[in-house]
Formats: sequence, structure tokens, C-alpha cells
Amino acid sequence: MVTRSTYSGLVFFCGSLMVLGFATSAGAQAPTTPAKKPVQVAATSASTATATATASDTEEAEEKSPFSASLVVETSVGFGTFVSGPQNNSRVTTSFSPRLGYAVTDKVSLGLATALSWYNVVDFGTPLETNTMLLGDTSLSVSHSSIYKHDDSGFNLAGGISASLPTSLRSQFNNKIFGLRPSLTASIPVGPVKLSYTLALNKNFMTTSTPTLSCDGFDEECIEGRPEDAVLGYEAQRQGGEVTLPGLGFPSFSVSNRLAASWGIVEGLTLSGSVTISNGFGVVAREDDEFASVNATPGRSQSDVFSAGLGLGYQIMKHLAVGTSVGVSTARPFGAAGNGFFVFDGIGRASDNIASWGFSLTGSL
Repeated sequence: MVTRSTYSGLVFFCGSLMVLGFATSAGAQAPTTPAKKPVQVAATSASTATATATASDTEEAEEKSPFSASLVVETSVGFGTFVSGPQNNSRVTTSFSPRLGYAVTDKVSLGLATALSWYNVVDFGTPLETNTMLLGDTSLSVSHSSIYKHDDSGFNLAGGISASLPTSLRSQFNNKIFGLRPSLTASIPVGPVKLSYTLALNKNFMTTSTPTLSCDGFDEECIEGRPEDAVLGYEAQRQGGEVTLPGLGFPSFSVSNRLAASWGIVEGLTLSGSVTISNGFGVVAREDDEFASVNATPGRSQSDVFSAGLGLGYQIMKHLAVGTSVGVSTARPFGAAGNGFFVFDGIGRASDNIASWGFSLTGSL
């Protein structure tokens, strides 16, 4: 038997966005039962017109709209919330993530998404007031759900590209113009389990190499700026109407690798898990001096982030789903000294909410 391979739009990759997470496979169409041969009777023009109109109406009703919309509401509770006594470090955050989509073809789609975070309860490490609401960046995306597919094995390669616009305060503080994120996702079914690997590159484009603060309304405080600190090495300089912080810098680009698996336990109920390691590289490059940490290395600043999650989701009805998950995210992926397992809340250390439990509600159209 000849193996069938379907190539679709390799040239399109430059304008596609990887579909992150687990893609929903379209259900196989049921075989069409051949229509019985009709009894040959004379049909009037009126009955023929009625039959034609009925068939046309049915086809229009079955035609799927190219537009789609979804809203995910998720509440995350940090593990420090469950710690009693003086080490209690409660944190509760609710996020609202709307998304609009448009299917250009059956495989190519456009997307527009953003997120709004509501900090219901803040922990010691969050410099915000309780009930603060902040808007995240807005992303525009183009995705291709199947650049290449091997029909016999089920292997599929998806990809795309997204552009993020600086609608968040963090990006505006970093003088970000926009960001680009090309990515590829390879997936293959293994029995009832679907495995996937995602490789993504994120590049930020900024107007300056260091953050700045506007002095509008704070003339007295901005006159001198902040002097250089002998320990931290941070300093501030007044330049016109702004104060720059040349000691901080910010991330220039990052590379992330993600492994994921999903298992459809029963119809509508899915168990999923993922592990991601991201390596970020900053703009500022510094030499190693007497004030540097013993674990520091000279050159471009770098930060590594490890994140993992385990979730359970249930599709209540066609347009409504619920889910719950446990996750961990830490900037010390291999222990505090860099030579162990990742740091986890509650294991030989005080909780700082790098681990959290969440539950979500997703509505779609």
C-alpha cells in the first residue's frame, strides 16, 4: 500500500502562528449512505421548486461560520494561600482572556487575543494594591494547523507567527515597540495519548536598551534620579523628561522548548500535562566583577525559567468547558544552586507562590 503524505503550505510558514496547547481534531465524517433510487413519478414545477429551496436552506444551515470567539475566565490560587502561621503568603488572581478568530481556509486562520488580570489578593512579592486590574499585551496571529501531515502515522506539523503589541504597563516601561514569536508544533498520536513538541522563539523590539520612567508630574523626585548602588549596581540618570535605569536592562529574546501530552479518558474528559524550559537573554551585557554572585557568568544577562502543569478538562456542552490544573513556574529550573531538581513550594522552603492551583471556565462561539 502506498503511504499518503499531504503537504500544505510549506511556503506559508513565514506567515503562520503555531497553535499552542492541544489542538482539537476535527471529527471524522460519517460515511454517506447511497440514496435509494426514487420512484419515477411526474413532479410538478411547484414541488421541484420546494425541494430545491429546502435543500438550499439545509446547506446554508450546515455551513460553518468562518468567525469564532472565546472567553476564558481562570482563577489561580498560590500555594502560599494554604500555609498557616507567619509564613502565610496568600495570592489569588483572576484572568479574563478573550480571543477572536477568522478561518481564512480550513487550515489557515487569523487571531486577535489579549488578557486582563485582576489581582484579588496580592502576596509579599507583588508590588500592587489589592483588586488592581492590569491589561496584558495584545497579540495578532496567523496560524497554519497542518503544514505537513503523514496520514498513516497521524504525525502533524503546525506552525505560525504572532506579533504582540505593547498594551501592558510592563511592555510600556520597557519601551517595547512590538514582539515577534514564530513557532512550530509537531504532534503524533500514540494509542489514546497525543504527544506534542513545540519550539518557539520570542524577539522583542524596543526604542531603548534600558527602561525609562516619565517625570511628568514628578519633577522634584526626578531631578537627581537614583545614584549608583555599590552592591546592586543600579543607577538612574535624568535625561530630558525621563529618568533612565541603565542597570536594569530587559529581555531581548528567548527560546522555549515545550513537551506536552493529552489523553481523552472518556468522551468530553481530557487529562493533559506539559513541561516547558525557556531561556531568556537580556540586552545589557556586563563583566564579572567583585560584586557579582558566585553563580554569575560574564556577558549578556540570562534567565532560565522552568514551568510544568497537570490539568483536567471537561466539555460540558458544545460551547462550554471547565477545567482545573496544578502548575509550577520558577526562574531557578534546576534548584537554587543550579545543580538539583527544580524548586517547589513547601519542600524545605517557605512558599513564594511559584506553585499554584487554578480552575477555569471557557465559553466559545
